[in-house]
Amino acid sequence: MLNAADADILAAVASGEEVYRAVIDALAEGIVLQRRDGTIVASNASALRILQMTSDELNGRTSLDPEWRAVMQTGEPFPGDQHPSMVTLRTGEARSNVVMGVRRGKNEPTWISINTRPLVRLGASHPHAVVCSFFDITEAKNLELQLRQSEDQYRSLFMHSMDGVLLTRPDGSILAANDAACRMLGRSESEIVAVGRDGIVDVTDPRVAAAIEERKRSGQVSAELTFLRADGSKFPVEVTSVVFTDSTGELRTSMLFRDISERIRLDKMKTEFISTVSHELRTPLASIRGVLGLLQGGLLGTLPEEARQYVGIATNGADHLTRLLNDILDASKLESGQFAIEPVFADPNTVIKDAVELGRGLAAPAAIELRVESTVTAPVFLDPSRIVQVLTNLLSNAIKFSPSGALVTLVVCSQGSGRLRFEVTDVGLGIADQDVSRLFQRFVQVDSSDRRRRGGTGLGLAISRAIVLAHGGDMGVKSKLGAGSTFWFELPA
Repeated sequence: MLNAADADILAAVASGEEVYRAVIDALAEGIVLQRRDGTIVASNASALRILQMTSDELNGRTSLDPEWRAVMQTGEPFPGDQHPSMVTLRTGEARSNVVMGVRRGKNEPTWISINTRPLVRLGASHPHAVVCSFFDITEAKNLELQLRQSEDQYRSLFMHSMDGVLLTRPDGSILAANDAACRMLGRSESEIVAVGRDGIVDVTDPRVAAAIEERKRSGQVSAELTFLRADGSKFPVEVTSVVFTDSTGELRTSMLFRDISERIRLDKMKTEFISTVSHELRTPLASIRGVLGLLQGGLLGTLPEEARQYVGIATNGADHLTRLLNDILDASKLESGQFAIEPVFADPNTVIKDAVELGRGLAAPAAIELRVESTVTAPVFLDPSRIVQVLTNLLSNAIKFSPSGALVTLVVCSQGSGRLRFEVTDVGLGIADQDVSRLFQRFVQVDSSDRRRRGGTGLGLAISRAIVLAHGGDMGVKSKLGAGSTFWFELPA
């Protein structure tokens, strides 16, 4: 029978064991105790939770059991005899941070990071057991996999892009270049990194400073610049550059560029072709228009009524064809960057008068009333012929889409902001909201059978807007379907 002293000792041991067990069960990491043959004899609550097993299912299993379906990070099977616990039992050496995937009733593995420590009895040379602890790192592992896949995708896009791509610092030093960039620049990636931005960008191009300034201001820029090959030859490129912050918090700049030599060559050929054809057409057209004018003027005497009607139709057709040729030439100049204005100080009322006289000739056959309201007297810095072209186009459209006998008004006034505003208002068809944003694009006509019937190239508004923008102004429209439209533009006064 135990005496009181022995009973106290046993109670203390039992109490200490309970404390240690409580501590182990409270740990977030899984812990199992394995015997010399690898059999699990004890486990804590976290081990059961991580492995999704009960104590009856876990205790008694060994690390050699193929049912674990363990895999390495490469996806290959993890041999049971290479399990960290088995290695520690075999060698007596502790193992740390060994990553393993365990498929326990799941298609996707639970990833764990394993640490092992041997238990060696006093005087023994080999461990009689091993303590194995492990953390669930599945979430971190999946995130790592996603990041790796994302990185691989972006690297693939970077390397296989047909456009040249450079990764740089804002100061111009280059960090990386893709294969297309190396091919276009005639340098290896290491050579591109060595020469930096100033070695591949023609710094004598006046557009460079403006592009760099715009990128500093807004964080991105698109521009046409000139690049240098390794042999010193130059070639035109279209560049898009964006400033961003990488994962370390450092500022970086991406530069995507493409060689536009062929595009410029084809554009030049197209422009020359259009110009040649247009000018070749103008000569016979001018002759036709001249003869028709002489006939209308009585060169052959008074024409019969039916003949006068036919001459009038032919004259209108010749005038329409002339306007089409002018629009095509202007559109070609816009596209090639050769479109220019020649502003002078001019009386805006003279400009208005010239445009209205042309407009009245279009309005008379349709019995359209054309009314002008102008309160402007001071000279304005503008290109008179180009502003007449804009006003004539707006008046022509307003007349074209107004019913017979309707009123078209032209209002010109000074704005409080020191700008000159022109407004052309009709009571015609109006424009649907979804079509308004497309009106000023080239070759665009809103989808209406009536508009198609009335003709036009879809160039007039695009050219007019380009003229206004070239003056430093702005252009827009206010319209309601079925209730008419007001086209307006403003110029610096």
